[in-house]
Amino acid sequence: MRRSLIGRLSLLTLVVVVVSVAATAWLATLIVNQGIHQADRRSRTEVANVYRALLRYGAAHRSWTGVSPLVHALGASAGLQIELDALSDRRIAVARVGSRRLSVGSPVAVVDPLHVDAALYPHAPASRIDPAAVGPFRLTTNDRATLDQIAEQMLQCVRAKAGGGRVRVAASGRPVIVSADPVGSSACGAQKLAAYVLPSQRSAFAELTGLTDVCLKTAHLPEIYLTADFRWGAAARESGPQRSLTQRCLDAARREQLSGWVAPPAVLYITVAPRQSSAIVLSTGNELRIGEAAAIVILLATGATLLAGWRLVRPLRELTAAARGVEAHGFTEVVEVSGDDEIAHLMRAFNQMVRTQAQMQEQRKAAISDIAHELRTPLANIRAWLEAARDGIADRDEAFVSSLLEEAMLLQRTVDDLQLLSLGDSGQFGLDRREVRLLALLQQACGALASTADSAAVRIELTCPDVTVVVDPDRLRQVVQNLLSNAVRHSHSGSSVEVRVATPDSQLRIDVVDHGAGIAAEDLPHVFDRFWRAEKSRSRAAGGSGLGLAIVRQLVEAHQGTVSVRSVPDRRTVFSVSLPTPVKSAGA
Repeated sequence: MRRSLIGRLSLLTLVVVVVSVAATAWLATLIVNQGIHQADRRSRTEVANVYRALLRYGAAHRSWTGVSPLVHALGASAGLQIELDALSDRRIAVARVGSRRLSVGSPVAVVDPLHVDAALYPHAPASRIDPAAVGPFRLTTNDRATLDQIAEQMLQCVRAKAGGGRVRVAASGRPVIVSADPVGSSACGAQKLAAYVLPSQRSAFAELTGLTDVCLKTAHLPEIYLTADFRWGAAARESGPQRSLTQRCLDAARREQLSGWVAPPAVLYITVAPRQSSAIVLSTGNELRIGEAAAIVILLATGATLLAGWRLVRPLRELTAAARGVEAHGFTEVVEVSGDDEIAHLMRAFNQMVRTQAQMQEQRKAAISDIAHELRTPLANIRAWLEAARDGIADRDEAFVSSLLEEAMLLQRTVDDLQLLSLGDSGQFGLDRREVRLLALLQQACGALASTADSAAVRIELTCPDVTVVVDPDRLRQVVQNLLSNAVRHSHSGSSVEVRVATPDSQLRIDVVDHGAGIAAEDLPHVFDRFWRAEKSRSRAAGGSGLGLAIVRQLVEAHQGTVSVRSVPDRRTVFSVSLPTPVKSAGA
């Protein structure tokens, strides 16, 4: 089975099916997981964006009165139903999905600028106070212009010392120098700029300091002093726990001070989010069902492969047996063909090959017999004349020599014809194409047969326009001479042989017409076969060697042309040669 086609096909199909099922299941699970993960991330991102947008609004406004347009815009852009309610359950604003009102689920978060949700705002400060909540610390226009000029001068200093830097504007409007080199920034006074308290902010900082001191006294902690960036320092040295308590007092004081400057806490509902968990958990029963389905697919695929393989291999085995039969018994074995697929085409081609080889075998045998026959007679004549001369019966005069020379020339012509056909069969037949005047070429061919035609009392008539063609002149002349010789030999005495030239569709056609006995209809398919004669008993003098027309076909096909014959017995026979060569007037 490992070496047979059906075994290898079955094994390959089994491997492909198993790998395909496993890969498909793995890929489907992976894609679903990735899709759910992406959907969850997108959902969380959308919720966080909505939360931060509302948080910024609440930090910049003292109430939620004008928040409805923002809620509607956020809902439309994210495709979510958003509802914002006060802590007293009073609805502040709602954004629906289309025209539907979805049921309100659990709250997503409480929007409070003074207590931000770290899960939805990962980069929130440790105090959990929204940086956008600046309240009374927002700079006036004049203060901002003054600090912007100072910041620009410091930025040039920082860039000169540190090689780079930029200005970042805080929520209060205060410019802050940002540089990768803190030493260079400190040398240029960037930290002092961030800590400097403007006159317009002194009352707010005094209020914040007072609120912080109340908390510190209650906790028995030393007083602190504040900078503009809400950093602080203590007059006395503090331990770690004391610093933590001081920071809590400062954060509580900031919330108390900002409570009147930001919107009150509100509850945020988002109906569509959060989404389901991204994990796909298959139960044992589901896993078994998947395994059973995969096993069924594998069994079905294997069975189908075995059936298809058997149907594929059976005709191949028949073809192998037929080929062995041909090898053992000769070209007689053929196989029965059914269907119209590739295997059927192969079997038909095999049958055709067997028939062709059988025909070639028969033709080869006939050719060998014909060649032996053609060579036997002149060789026998030469031997008879030489034996007669040796025995003194024949005189060694000029007639004796001429007779031997005639027989030798006949042998030479037969051998030359066979050599020409052999070159054509082996594909070594070459042509020397060039432009020639067709009229002059045909006149030479007709002139070469003039004496033979006169001896047979046959006229040769030529009808040809003065045109030029691209051919091998020697080979085309040989074609015409062979056809003329054949036509003169079979024409009645006193008749004519016509050579006509036509140029239909810029193609060359030469017709050689004789008025003789003609050719029977059943003999027409064999006219161009080698050593074929219509009358098997006809002498060589009357019938030739039987190679002339075979040579004509070989030479015409070498020109990519065709030669055909049509005949009416006892009236006329027409041989037509068609060549695909450009034809133009000789005077052009």
